[in-house]
Amino acid sequence: MPLDFDRLRNAAGRPGDRLRARYLTPLYRPDFEDLEAYCMFLGYPRSGHSLVGSLLSAHPRAVISHELDALKYLEVGFDRESLFSMILDRDREFTRNNREWTGYNYGIERLWQGCYEQLNVIGDKKGGQSTTWLGRRPDILERLRDTVDLPLRIIHVVRNPFDNISTSHRKSERTLREAVEAYFKRAGINARAREEIDDDVWFETSHEALIDDPPEVLGDLCRFLGLEPFDYYLERCDDFIFDSPSLSRHEITWPEGLVDEIETRLARHDFLSGYTFDS
Repeated sequence: MPLDFDRLRNAAGRPGDRLRARYLTPLYRPDFEDLEAYCMFLGYPRSGHSLVGSLLSAHPRAVISHELDALKYLEVGFDRESLFSMILDRDREFTRNNREWTGYNYGIERLWQGCYEQLNVIGDKKGGQSTTWLGRRPDILERLRDTVDLPLRIIHVVRNPFDNISTSHRKSERTLREAVEAYFKRAGINARAREEIDDDVWFETSHEALIDDPPEVLGDLCRFLGLEPFDYYLERCDDFIFDSPSLSRHEITWPEGLVDEIETRLARHDFLSGYTFDS
């Protein structure tokens, strides 16, 4: 289902949100003084962004809100401090609700979700929709950088596209063909963004790589964000992450020829070319 951008803008511009940000900002403002980077995600729904965002928000010096959709607040003119206040409030709200999302619990015990020791990295996890915003508003990353007045750090998480497509089809009103086209539309937007963005701003990994070796991938991600990947944090996250990805591609029937078509289209993108239906 295509995004209704007018509806999103209206939702973000509700008086209640503006009043909430106005109330929260004086409370949070002192914590913004130590910020060093703003983190955002580009990608695809059901790629494991929720897991990565929650792992990062468990670090004592980072807060990554879950599904705030910060770009819609940017679109309606929220300033730097109002945007940051909404991010912190959303993270605490998600933690109060046990960090449950789409049947999964992303709460990690004895770490820092919902709070922080010192705030060095702030951001929002909304990968698929952020890519859609970028396709609709090509200047939105520049506008975001100007608003937050911090170095941007962009995380691009990929997963076997057959799992993305099949889950999108099953969990929405999309036909399978619509889910395929929506996936490749986002892949094209992300490929163009990757060409234009400096290497030190872009971090790319896969859902499968994270599950296979959490300390290695999460350690690299922390260093990319300027965070210390200390041992206790990595050990707790390693214990939390499940042992294998869900293979939802096997839960639907694929029409004859569609698998071959998708594999041909995947080969056009270097970050997807290693994936096949059986990989």
